[in-house]
Amino acid sequence: MDEGRVMYCFVEDGTAYKELTSKEFMEKSLASSDINGDISTVNIAGYEFQTARLEFERSGKTIIEDCYVCKINNKFVCFDYCYVEGTTSSFEEMIQKK
Repeated sequence: MDEGRVMYCFVEDGTAYKELTSKEFMEKSLASSDINGDISTVNIAGYEFQTARLEFERSGKTIIEDCYVCKINNKFVCFDYCYVEGTTSSFEEMIQKK
């Protein structure tokens, strides 16, 4: 990953998780990661997401991975958005309703 950005999405609909809140799901998912800061809540396009930021080094550059989780109909919709530190970008703007 040079100066580009990568975003991927997945949906977790396993019955083992359906009783969890979005925050609990994110805490469980990121338990082995180094979260840089707390999990916070953000409203995007009318949906409440839990979000956390991870950072890691690759090829001498700091990569930011912003993780977003929203629970819809007992399923967790998850977005991971990765980019090089210092890149001007906004996940929230990309998925806002126009």
